[in-house]
Amino acid sequence: MKNIVATLFALVMASCISPGDYVGKDSIDIHVENQTGSELTSVNVFVVQSTLINGKYQNARTDSSYIGTIATLKTAKGTLQEKNIQGVDGGYLLTATDKTGKNYSKQFGYLTNGAFLEKGLYLIVKQDTVLIKRL
Repeated sequence: MKNIVATLFALVMASCISPGDYVGKDSIDIHVENQTGSELTSVNVFVVQSTLINGKYQNARTDSSYIGTIATLKTAKGTLQEKNIQGVDGGYLLTATDKTGKNYSKQFGYLTNGAFLEKGLYLIVKQDTVLIKRL
């Protein structure tokens, strides 16, 4: 009976992430392409995870990659490192501002147990949407 329980427990734990999905990297490259028709400034990609703050769990930005300014129809690259990432689930957040003051914000993707599932990400920022491609 103990063996059955142990086997079921191991199966449940292993099913959280399949070996084919986990790339085992401690960093990923983020490429951001600007198709908004206007220069983007203050371009950032954050890791967002549930963190205990003042006794309550809240979404917090635990790590980031500052990409900076991207001219229209250009692509820039940043890298997310596992410096402050906790061993819990989370996702990503892109933020940027264009010359007219319009803010872009897109939450996307998934981390499981603090591990990157992608080798890289390619984001295309358009006037009304953000497209995401896993690399």
